[in-house]
Amino acid sequence: MKRNGKRFLRLAVFLAAACLAGCGGRPETFTSQDGTAGITLTTEWERQETRTDGWIGAVKGGKASAVVMQTVKDGSNRLDTEAVQEMLKTNYQVENLEKVENPVVPEGMTRVKAFRFHGCAGDTEVEGYWSYGQTVYAFYSFLYVGEKLDKNALEEIQTAWGSFEEHAPETGSLPTVEMTDTIRWMNGTHAVRAVLHGWDYNLFGGEPANEDTKQARREILQEEWNVTDKDSAEEILRWLAEEGHHGAYEKEMETLKNGGLSEIAETERASYLYGKYDLTESGAQVYADLYAGYLQNGADAVRAWDDGRAMALVADCYMAGYYTETEALDKSLEIAGRIQSAYGSWDAFMDSYLLGYAYHTGEEGTREREAYGEVKEEAGNPYVLDWGMTLEKGW
Repeated sequence: MKRNGKRFLRLAVFLAAACLAGCGGRPETFTSQDGTAGITLTTEWERQETRTDGWIGAVKGGKASAVVMQTVKDGSNRLDTEAVQEMLKTNYQVENLEKVENPVVPEGMTRVKAFRFHGCAGDTEVEGYWSYGQTVYAFYSFLYVGEKLDKNALEEIQTAWGSFEEHAPETGSLPTVEMTDTIRWMNGTHAVRAVLHGWDYNLFGGEPANEDTKQARREILQEEWNVTDKDSAEEILRWLAEEGHHGAYEKEMETLKNGGLSEIAETERASYLYGKYDLTESGAQVYADLYAGYLQNGADAVRAWDDGRAMALVADCYMAGYYTETEALDKSLEIAGRIQSAYGSWDAFMDSYLLGYAYHTGEEGTREREAYGEVKEEAGNPYVLDWGMTLEKGW
């Protein structure tokens, strides 16, 4: 996702300036300029201007700085985690982030992660703490940089982050779909895609449904599927169920089999494919893996890629206004039943999904597999639900 360059620059300038600031006023509650976010700090902290609505900045005695960064979920680009890491590396020479286990989770926030780090500001060594998460309303990052992050400083910063409060304004969003375990299970079939888009897998559709997100999803649907209404969506869903990429995959694997690949030992297939076809070495390995999957499971080896995208397509169509909530959930439940009967576990489903991704893109899907692993470690993730649970209509 494209980074917000202006916000990246403002963050870097704020932290650099804050390290030179002095101690002044003694407010205890710090609130963003637009009033949508707030945290509680000790009276030693002084407010600093961030020039960005929804952000909070503070400094402590010229030796530490803290900033809360907010990006509203309105379909626009956000200051993403990669941008923050780039800033830390550029401005503070931070090479490694140390993951904090069991991080503080502010009320109402999900997908929270936290890290400690060491770096340098000029000739001065610095230490810091970075945590991020999201609410239904916005994405948040909380960043602290100081001369030392000892036990007392860490406790103070974690307490401040834990005090976070959000006062989201009333919007024209549709009512959020009430989550049930069945809907969470259905979200799990495309949670990796949601994470890579920066969406919330604990919301049906991943974002609040409003005019901004409606337009954004319509653009995605048209670009990826040429879907512009309910009828065109139905056509794609039929194609995914009846043929999809798994149909083309089966034909191609049969062609490889009949072309001599069946006579090649498994350990030699990648080299054979690389020499015979117009493939890169990595591409040849992908096709060797695809063929191994085909020998084991036939076309079903990649079918989860079509099934998972069908589920995502329905959610996108709800967000775009092409399906009502009931229509989208009913259709999702129908597809979910097909998925549940075809695979024995979340891992089996995701193995097929990722092999299908490899077939579609020609790439191994390392980032996607890592995202799956990360989601499984998060509290409240859908993969803690039993694969074989009873899927019920509760809407």
